[in-house]
Amino acid sequence: MKLAVLLSAAALVAGAQEIKVAFKDPGRPKTVRVSLTNACLTATGYDGQEVIVEPSAGSRTHAQHGGLRRVELPPWTITSDDENNTVKISGHGGGRVRIRVPYAVDLKADCINGGELRVENTGGNLELNHHNGPVVALGVSGPVVAHSHNGRVTVSLDRVPAGKPMSISSWNGSVDLTLPPDARFTARMSTHNGSLYTDFELKIQAGSTIGGNNRSTTGAINGGGPELTLKTWNGNVNLRRRK
Repeated sequence: MKLAVLLSAAALVAGAQEIKVAFKDPGRPKTVRVSLTNACLTATGYDGQEVIVEPSAGSRTHAQHGGLRRVELPPWTITSDDENNTVKISGHGGGRVRIRVPYAVDLKADCINGGELRVENTGGNLELNHHNGPVVALGVSGPVVAHSHNGRVTVSLDRVPAGKPMSISSWNGSVDLTLPPDARFTARMSTHNGSLYTDFELKIQAGSTIGGNNRSTTGAINGGGPELTLKTWNGNVNLRRRK
């Protein structure tokens, strides 16, 4: 069963500062899905069990004639899907949506325009896609698949999840990944118009192509491990050791 959670006029008039949405079963895997057009997302993990949506800049009241106030609701909706233990946020416009999510939640976010797609301090699976803007994921420790069609993609992982392939990519923009110095993984790096950079000790495998416009290499880091793909068409690939 699905339950739509809406901002109520009473809550806004009373000056509510945030919306809290509980998952049907906190003990099961939890997922947050976000789909926004002409708006984008900042999501931060925290030690809790609810999705907390901070107030939108457009969620306010205005004085009107007769002592009444017009209530303006944000142009997005929040839906709780009990069957799949999922909270969904979707909409068009309205600026930045800021949410706090349980640390281990799986987050799937898709933005079209609207500025930076940003995620911090989470430990679940991340699937991040931006059609026209940068993607940033900092202090995360779950598997990451992040892509931008037009924009830089920057990811900083606290650890490399065992047995979980990951991909960081852009069509028009550089990709930048920072990992702990002792991380064990196998890197697949490629760019068509750009260069490959790393300060890891990279044991290059056969089949790498360096030179011309198409540059690609595959190499083991600290003995190898889960496969990690870093690729862009127009831009550089930066693979960094955390200092």
